[in-house]
Amino acid sequence: MTAPTLPSYLGAEATVIPILLYAGTTWTQAIIPSGTGVYPTGTTVALILTSPGGAALGTWAATVTPTAATWSVSNTIADAIPVNTHYLITVTYPTGPPTTFPWFTGPILRPRF
Repeated sequence: MTAPTLPSYLGAEATVIPILLYAGTTWTQAIIPSGTGVYPTGTTVALILTSPGGAALGTWAATVTPTAATWSVSNTIADAIPVNTHYLITVTYPTGPPTTFPWFTGPILRPRF
């Protein structure tokens, strides 16, 4: 009999993926549930920004409908985000009490074009 393989961590793990912010452009994003899934009424999704030193820079709340969580952030707001800022997207489901999970995380990158 072999011992079960255990993960090297406990708890929910966010998917690591960078966000690309291009100077002078609006940042838009949509997260669509897979298959026939829907977001329950009362679900919230937030993108939390922190500086390279860990200081809070702000939160961008998504507009959540049953079929999508979306953002449209103007270039005047997005352009103010410094290079090497870190983000965490959380999803909060309206359970009793509400349950918040880390969803996506990573660096903010500023490619040149």
